[in-house]
Amino acid sequence: MSNSPTSHLGMSEILDYGSSLIKSAAHGSHASISKSYLLSVMKNYLSNKISYQEASDIFLQKFGSAHPIEKLQEIVNESLILTPIPAPEDDYMQPKQIRYWSQRENTRLMAGVFLYGSFDWSKIAAFVGGGRGRPQCLQRWTRTLNPSIVKDIWTPEEDKKLLSIVQQSDKVSWTRVANFMGNRSDVQCRYHYSQLMKNKTSKISSPSPITADYNVMPNKPPQSPLAFYNPQQSFVMPTYEPKRTVPAYVPTVNYANVAPTANYPVQVVMDPSPLTVENRSPMAVEAFLSCFQ
Repeated sequence: MSNSPTSHLGMSEILDYGSSLIKSAAHGSHASISKSYLLSVMKNYLSNKISYQEASDIFLQKFGSAHPIEKLQEIVNESLILTPIPAPEDDYMQPKQIRYWSQRENTRLMAGVFLYGSFDWSKIAAFVGGGRGRPQCLQRWTRTLNPSIVKDIWTPEEDKKLLSIVQQSDKVSWTRVANFMGNRSDVQCRYHYSQLMKNKTSKISSPSPITADYNVMPNKPPQSPLAFYNPQQSFVMPTYEPKRTVPAYVPTVNYANVAPTANYPVQVVMDPSPLTVENRSPMAVEAFLSCFQ
């Protein structure tokens, strides 16, 4: 492994990382301290113009926390270790297995960017070791560790910019789209664009909401049959014709000549139809009334 370069090509990237540390650690009255002043302290430390202890004391006094300088110290110390991380013994046996990045690998990747910048990924991958290849290191940086990547909610302006970039591309390359966006990764751009298209399709396919139209009379409820009755009109009651009529048999008896104690049976065979005079045939009515004469 060659010696560490005399000039750190990734100074600006690590300062951006330090800026994000200051932003996340800002709290209380110390949040009003000039950010540019704190960044100048970081730059002096990374350039070996001041020691870590001096930078730490300044942060504790002016900012109230030395956490940002402590994180930068981890990167600086890792950049001084030229031996890469050994590759796992079973790495060649399971090439398709997902292996998550450890904290040491993340720190060493940041140290590689600090030494070689964010362009020479072959040298960075060789510096990191651990069986990590060039594509893995590049994707880890551009999608996760790069401090310029914004992870907040997309703004309407970003939506318009993303749609414009994609529409102007004959063949969509999400890496190219991410480069034009500047602050979003290729994965973010691809996923967010698919969400925008999905929302657009759902709005087109969904029916429009039902609104009340007060110029249209609502449907009337069903009316009762009595509503059609007009007392001024003649109304004829339908006649009832029984299906089966059985004439009543009433014997002719002179009740004046019958002794009071006589046991003379009188039977009246009635029609099984409804027992109303109006519903009987004339013959049945006449026979019924003759019983009382």
